[in-house]
Amino acid sequence: MDGADFYYLKTQKPLIATIITFFIVSIWHLPALLAGWKNEPLWPWLILSLAIAIVHSWFFFKSRGNLLVVILFHACFDAQYSFLSKFIPNVSNTPFHQGWTYIILYCLLSLSIIFLTKGKLGYNKANLNLKEYFGEPEQ
Repeated sequence: MDGADFYYLKTQKPLIATIITFFIVSIWHLPALLAGWKNEPLWPWLILSLAIAIVHSWFFFKSRGNLLVVILFHACFDAQYSFLSKFIPNVSNTPFHQGWTYIILYCLLSLSIIFLTKGKLGYNKANLNLKEYFGEPEQ
């Protein structure tokens, strides 16, 4: 996480920190998407990625900062495309080609997380000491 993410987490605004992280991840993937990576349409990918970023953050905070939980979720999320495309006829190896239903379900999940956690995404100051986890930023 960068300094802005740390600041917003420290001020207990994990949703803003998640959106900042989403923009960073989007910029990282943008060249591949524009080059035709998996033939992903840009807008559906962005919508799904924001929803997934919220779910990733929720896993991170609920597991008390355990990155292995987030990594396993990400791996399972990516592996499902290969699984579905091998065993279900006419299913592509990309999330968008599995349909808007798939994207809408993840959006509903992320909106539920935001609503149920009141925007804190499972962040609990008592369970995750950010100074220990990220180190105190230099001033």
